[in-house]
Amino acid sequence: MQRYVIMDVDTGVDDAIAIIAALHNYSDRLIGVTTVAGNTSSQQAALNTLFLLRQFSLVKPIPVHTGTERTLRGVSPSLIPQIHGSDGLGGVSHRYWATRSNPVMKTGAVEYLLDIASRFTDALSILATGPLTNIAQAIQQAPEIMGRIGRLFIMGGAVDRPGNITPYAEFNAYTDPEAFSVVLSSHLPITLFPLNVTEQVWMLASSLEGQLAPQVQKARLIRDITSRYCQFHLETLGFNGWFLHDVLPVVALGRPDLFQYESISLDIEVNDTKQRGRLCRRDKHNQPISVASRIKAREAIGTIWTTLQQRDPATLYTTLAS
Repeated sequence: MQRYVIMDVDTGVDDAIAIIAALHNYSDRLIGVTTVAGNTSSQQAALNTLFLLRQFSLVKPIPVHTGTERTLRGVSPSLIPQIHGSDGLGGVSHRYWATRSNPVMKTGAVEYLLDIASRFTDALSILATGPLTNIAQAIQQAPEIMGRIGRLFIMGGAVDRPGNITPYAEFNAYTDPEAFSVVLSSHLPITLFPLNVTEQVWMLASSLEGQLAPQVQKARLIRDITSRYCQFHLETLGFNGWFLHDVLPVVALGRPDLFQYESISLDIEVNDTKQRGRLCRRDKHNQPISVASRIKAREAIGTIWTTLQQRDPATLYTTLAS
């Protein structure tokens, strides 16, 4: 059976690599993208996604729909330009659109999610790599429709370990914990990829040209969008490279065998200001979900490179002037 994928993203650097990997994943067809505020605004995330999609010779355009700019609490997320750059892609997207007219944006991310979920049902996987605002709103509006999807893959949270935005919380969970709570209590089939596994997999900038030597344009595209991200990791963690947080759900679509999973009932802290976004084990509080706890890191990296080395769709990128 053909499998279909929608990505719900806040397109920063690792989301961008995940989108590129999904375009080259032939077993699961990427049919649409929705955007949410997180790394950058929802509108900027859509611009970033449209920029990326224009860099490949796609047979059929992939629709991009913007979602809300505010969390379920009605606040605008605190953006992180110091990590992903002013536009979420290290300035590359800003330079691209500076010489072009911005496209007319398609709105209605939640309505689009529900429409696709109602039509594709269990053949559809949703990959959520940003805050879960759009997903939570779709569940609140039509839980019976969302309950029919095949699986929801989530990058987010930290289980029994510190976070990366506060000592307690991972960025996506911290940004909209109310939305995360709605999703955890939804009874959807969920696979979660927390920091526990995503920080076990990273790539070094020095490996890029060698791995993609025959595909100079693709190597340049990835180099340009990851440059600021690599500099951040060099300054803060001492390695010139990037984590592959948002890429792992794409890997899991085709290679679930690379992960070990635990069935865990989780809750998320929404009231304690200090610990907002902290994931907590709560036996029988919510339906258990599948949580990736270990990964065969070397094989996962090899799988990602193999995916990115695919020649189709061809890369059209031309380096942009700074």
